[in-house]
Amino acid sequence: MSIAVDSAAEAASPVAARTPIASRQISKVLPQLFEGRDGSCLTVLEIGRALPETVRFFSSIRCKIHVADLFSELREGKLNPDASGKTLERSFQEQLAMQAGTRLDVCLLWDFPHYLGEKQLRAFSRALWPWLHPETRAFVYGVHSAATILLNREYGIFDAQ
Repeated sequence: MSIAVDSAAEAASPVAARTPIASRQISKVLPQLFEGRDGSCLTVLEIGRALPETVRFFSSIRCKIHVADLFSELREGKLNPDASGKTLERSFQEQLAMQAGTRLDVCLLWDFPHYLGEKQLRAFSRALWPWLHPETRAFVYGVHSAATILLNREYGIFDAQ
């Protein structure tokens, strides 16, 4: 299983003139998201625009995909770090737009949490919490140093085989 990394996230139009995937990286961790699953329908949260590779990958798995392009919301200033925690939480809830009773099995958070300030991150966590269960698994990139600059990238998932 591999990760597709797209550097076209900064294009003026998210749909038009999409460049090819910038790189592909094999992941040893990503397959663990799906280990031990009993074949029942998975509920997946994709934070960001779902790349075609991700849609293709999940088309072969019995699942429901929820796509919330929170990267765009953040870039457009719709998740104002100066807003109150409750206002931010409501904003995240509106963007996630989960139906009552939804339980997420897999969350593809990518590097989104690293773009958030502390108040935004706490609000995001509170907004996401009701949809998680003890077996929920998440994939997120971590930073080893606060000095690390995170580039604006989009990520996808595909089967390397």
